[in-house]
Amino acid sequence: MRRAERWVAVVAIAGTLGGCAGAKYEAPRDRNNTIDPGGQIFAPAGAWKEDQVTIPAYPEKANLLPFEISGPTDDVHLVDTRSISIGKDGVVRYTVVVRTPAGVENVSYEGIRCEEREWKAYAYGRRDGTWASAREAGWRRVARQKADDFRYALYRDYFCPDGLPRRTAQEVVASIKRQYQAGPLDERK
Repeated sequence: MRRAERWVAVVAIAGTLGGCAGAKYEAPRDRNNTIDPGGQIFAPAGAWKEDQVTIPAYPEKANLLPFEISGPTDDVHLVDTRSISIGKDGVVRYTVVVRTPAGVENVSYEGIRCEEREWKAYAYGRRDGTWASAREAGWRRVARQKADDFRYALYRDYFCPDGLPRRTAQEVVASIKRQYQAGPLDERK
């Protein structure tokens, strides 16, 4: 009888394990979870908190790198390679320069929060090479509102592949160089 009882227990356990073998593990669908490059999912301890932000030096022409956007525009879009950083909070911060055909330059220091698909302006450039703090410095949705929306291009094509920030500023710069040298986005196949 003991042998039969053990046999029943082994069969019951094997059946239970066999039923679990085909089950697929699904990660929790919490928006605050993060996936590291190795594929491991982890949740940050506590609520998201933005890092302390220091406005960088005003951009110098030698550090400006052009980047492509998908829509038609006569403006030139440049990012200051020395200003690019990826904070512990997951925000990619950068200085962007938008130059019009008339030579007018709009300069701003901004951040993109990849996981939430949001952007924020921290400061705007003045003609004298100084910064003015942004008055309304709240997070806004990165949305493709117009064909020439440079923030959408930065989010999608350069900073946040798959909705997560690149690991280093060097990866961001390499991505911009690689895509820009490949030619205009709308002419690629």
